[in-house]
Amino acid sequence: MEFMITILANYTKKEYKQIRGQAIECITIMSASQEKEQFAPFQDRVIEQMLAIQKNDINSDTEDPQKNYLLSGWQRILIIIGDDFAKYIDHIFPSLLAIIKRIIKEETTEANPLVGGEGDDDKLDAGNTYQDDEAEIAVEMLIVFLNTLEDKLCHWFQEIWLSIEPILNTWNASVKISACKALPILVRLLKKSKLSGDLPAFSRQIIARLWKGMDEENDSEVLIEQGRALQKVLEESGPIMAFEELEGFYKKCLDHLQESDQRKQLTDAHKDDEEEDEPEIDAIIAEDKDKEDDFHVQVAEILGALFKSHGEATVPIAKDLYEKFILKGLGPDMNHKMHKFSLFLICDIIDHLGQLLNDDLINIFYEALHKYAADPVVYVRHAAIYGLGQLALRLKDKFMGRLQMTLDVLKVAIDTKKGDEEKAAYLATQDNTVASFGKIIKACSEFMPVEQTKQLVEFWVMKLPLVKDKEEGVPQHDMLCDILLNNGTMILGENYERLEHVIRIFIKIYKKSSSNDVINKKINQIMTQLTANPDMVNRIQAFNFTQAEKERIDLT
Repeated sequence: MEFMITILANYTKKEYKQIRGQAIECITIMSASQEKEQFAPFQDRVIEQMLAIQKNDINSDTEDPQKNYLLSGWQRILIIIGDDFAKYIDHIFPSLLAIIKRIIKEETTEANPLVGGEGDDDKLDAGNTYQDDEAEIAVEMLIVFLNTLEDKLCHWFQEIWLSIEPILNTWNASVKISACKALPILVRLLKKSKLSGDLPAFSRQIIARLWKGMDEENDSEVLIEQGRALQKVLEESGPIMAFEELEGFYKKCLDHLQESDQRKQLTDAHKDDEEEDEPEIDAIIAEDKDKEDDFHVQVAEILGALFKSHGEATVPIAKDLYEKFILKGLGPDMNHKMHKFSLFLICDIIDHLGQLLNDDLINIFYEALHKYAADPVVYVRHAAIYGLGQLALRLKDKFMGRLQMTLDVLKVAIDTKKGDEEKAAYLATQDNTVASFGKIIKACSEFMPVEQTKQLVEFWVMKLPLVKDKEEGVPQHDMLCDILLNNGTMILGENYERLEHVIRIFIKIYKKSSSNDVINKKINQIMTQLTANPDMVNRIQAFNFTQAEKERIDLT
């Protein structure tokens, strides 16, 4: 480490720029592999030398090799020292932003092959340029800063936005995608700043910029990322649109769905023009159509964010979607991704507008969810199963007429063997199925016969914990603890036959990502109550727990 710091301090001639950059890389990668405490003795000196290079030695040359090493190095140091970086931020950020602005200016002018000029075709064929790579690293570095330091950067909001805003016009797909990822984080930062009153206007500006970019874009990968940014900006912003704006926003969604369909038709037409079937061409065409289907699903996510953020005002949109798209998307002639698209829309409508739906729509939605809950395609099955659980939570006693049919299809779903899908996707869907059983218990148990409730609770408990679908796992584990604290016998059994299994659940989730502080506190409370009983202590000690398992929740 001392040798590397010496290189930074003493090798200052122009010909040593590359080796100084590599020294920054070596120092930061080496330190990132160690504990924070091991970097601490060198921290101030390393930051001082990097800052000196940043302020005094990065010139305006297009290809200063130190720039990329420096931008990546700051990311690693930020990750190593975390919140401690805040004390350096006002010293580092002004000159760092100046470099980023210069990189982005170069990206949006010199590096743009669409502005005309000699050799443009060669530029297009060459893929990413040096400026593209620099711009992507610069934006990714800003994203790391924003995600890690959050409100500590509030007073830098305007400068950060002015740095990122020009890159939205870049021609390069990977740089545009990186810029899109930063936009929802900027909205979140504005909410925490002194300028929070400007949130509606700023969010409208971002939304308009994203729509403009999408209107001019043909690359479906970029369109998906722009759509994802749009979705997250909506989720962060809340109800910022009046009725006329909502109608205009919805029309843009429909326009883009229509354009996506036209791109698919054009792809098919190109395939028909081929004189012979070429496997490579067929694969490219299939991939292009797949991406368009993914874009449809992303539009469904955007509409879900609209329902969530604007509530009752979006009911007319939900009804129009049903008539124009949901029925069509669920048709037997549609592919699996279009089924997923329609099911996502149904789930979003149930989640955010469920209480406002009429009985006819509820019946139609239920039939679709029930039909696809046992689908062999994992992501179709996952969406339908989630929707059934959410519908139960919304309808409660009104769900009872559908209870047995739902339990039957969920049991078929949970018994479905793994197919060609990735193991993680299969296990997450299994967790989601267990969660839907739990939601039915929560929604309907007070209306069910006592014996049926006991059997369903036993089935549910024995399928816990949920460690793959953590978003579903946390509320299910919280519900488990609540029932244990209020009616322990329901969970543990009359003769404590499920005691060992429940403790093993606690061992797996305690202070892990499938839990939270509230659940951890409840687990402590439950274990304190259990171990206050000497008979219970004897039972627990008889279980075959390893020492490590005992220490997880202090069973020693």
